[in-house]
Amino acid sequence: MLEILQGPAKRGDVAGIDLVEAAPAYDPAESTQILAARLLLSFIGFIFRNRT
Repeated sequence: MLEILQGPAKRGDVAGIDLVEAAPAYDPAESTQILAARLLLSFIGFIFRNRT
């Protein structure tokens, strides 16, 4: 997933970010919300790294 997100970030095609669903109520190990947060933070990092 991270490799897929790098493409639009490199091209500068990102106008906004929206995480549609993370369901912690159905995830007793709480891995869903951790994964969602890591994806968002990584994507934001890709966007800022590729700004010139």
